[in-house]
Amino acid sequence: TMWSFVTFVILAITILVSLDPLMGLVVALWFIGYAAIVWFLLPEMRRAGRATADERSIFNGRLVDAFTNIMAVKLFDSGRREHAYMRDGLERFLVAVKRLTRAVTTVRSSVALINGIMMSSIAAICIHKFAAGGISTGAVAAALGLVFRLNQMSGWMMFNINGLVRNYATVQDATR
Repeated sequence: TMWSFVTFVILAITILVSLDPLMGLVVALWFIGYAAIVWFLLPEMRRAGRATADERSIFNGRLVDAFTNIMAVKLFDSGRREHAYMRDGLERFLVAVKRLTRAVTTVRSSVALINGIMMSSIAAICIHKFAAGGISTGAVAAALGLVFRLNQMSGWMMFNINGLVRNYATVQDATR
């Protein structure tokens, strides 16, 4: 859950600060970046999710309408108008899906980038401190274990937040 993630981040920062304040600062900056991604990029994903749900509903309605009235369509339409009507619905749906996919890719890429920077920074600090005799191998293992776990948890949390935002848009569309 969100609270276990936040708790783990706070504990990781506390442990890393006890090893080296610079490590704690790196993780604190990473968390600020993660919060910025959630704050600035997820609203666009929510809008894109809502638009995708709307277009899916419109396309499904058109599809059901065409099949329900197939006799009238076959009798009075040469096929061109109905095909154009269906094609328009599908094209609008695909535009919305592409927008959503772009938003999801932006969020996931941003999280992967800040996770990579965090892990690389902590590893570089650990190597430098270890080479200078400032920390033990156990401290290096603890620090890297914490940041690897943060990396895994952040991906999992963003996956859950992404799913929540997309499903929220679908539920909003269904309740209208």
